Amino acid sequence: MPTQFTERRFPSRADLDALAPNHPVYIQYLRQGAPLNSAALAALGITRNSADPAGGKFERDPNSGEFTGWLQGVPAWQSVYEKIPDCR
Repeated sequence: MPTQFTERRFPSRADLDALAPNHPVYIQYLRQGAPLNSAALAALGITRNSADPAGGKFERDPNSGEFTGWLQGVPAWQSVYEKIPDCR
């Protein structure tokens, strides 16, 4: 995924918001983590005050404290993935 950007980076919450401002977006990156957009965070009830899941991390901007949209570690993305409705 990071090789898809000229800057060799992962998509940011702002990137995903620009692509799908009104639809939740969750992108699984191997077992390392997952970026989400603002609509997904809202749908899942994740706010800047949400506690990190045990053994995982909801990444926050060090300057603002706002959630960046990145779920780091298996416990973090699993805690969210389990709440995504099955659309089959």
